[in-house]
Amino acid sequence: MKTLGEALQETRILSPVRRKLMRHGFPTEAHWVQLATLRGCHHYQEQGPHVIDPGPDCISNLEIAAALLSNESKYNPTFIRVAAQLISGESTPDAILRIADMERLQTPLRHIAEAGKTIEPDNVFWTTLLINLPPRRPPAGILPHRDRFTTEAPIHAGQLRMARSKLWLRPHGVESTDIGFMTKLGMTT
Repeated sequence: MKTLGEALQETRILSPVRRKLMRHGFPTEAHWVQLATLRGCHHYQEQGPHVIDPGPDCISNLEIAAALLSNESKYNPTFIRVAAQLISGESTPDAILRIADMERLQTPLRHIAEAGKTIEPDNVFWTTLLINLPPRRPPAGILPHRDRFTTEAPIHAGQLRMARSKLWLRPHGVESTDIGFMTKLGMTT
């Protein structure tokens, strides 16, 4: 099976984060997706290996996302979508940029941030990532379309079905990474 690095035509690196997850008993991408599901990514819940969450102090959500985006990982658009959901639950772009640099995740991370900026144009989180990432473009059609990172907003009484908007998928319990954006949507007090 092709790796994400091969699909993106990038040089393969050995990922320290992947090695860490393997040392902690999570040897495959399927284990990482199951761990992400336990961390709130219910949208991707499926039958997979049984895992026990060691907690975010042992393995952070950002580390799970980095392992899934590693160019050593198997090429599977679902892994990229799970990673995007985990990243969108983070609140510190600096930590994301640091791990992206260490793991050479700039290409898929930029793609995710561009999709996020399209869906949530007022969210400073996506702007901050884009300003600090190099302008690398993946080969066309390799990474998921921006709509694959979203869900449709629920219809409320009186709304037309065609008026439904897209909401960026975040881990369960995380509304947005940007307080200003949340306030604009009326999600804060």
